[in-house]
Amino acid sequence: MTVQLSPMSINTLVSKQRQYFLSHTTKSIDFRLTQLQKLKQAISESESAIYEALKADLSKPIVEAYTSDNSVFME
Repeated sequence: MTVQLSPMSINTLVSKQRQYFLSHTTKSIDFRLTQLQKLKQAISESESAIYEALKADLSKPIVEAYTSDNSVFME
């Protein structure tokens, strides 16, 4: 899945992210742990697509992709 962003949408996105950061919502440990759990779930759900992309883009075999890129994040 490729998303194309225009310069205006990038500026809008950056502005919104700055506002969000300044709201201090990101500073709580519970929030950070929740976000990390969501990231782990997203990686787990997209594991085969990640391997395919690493193979297509970097010619990485699945075993190498798992040991060098994925297993580190899934611990």
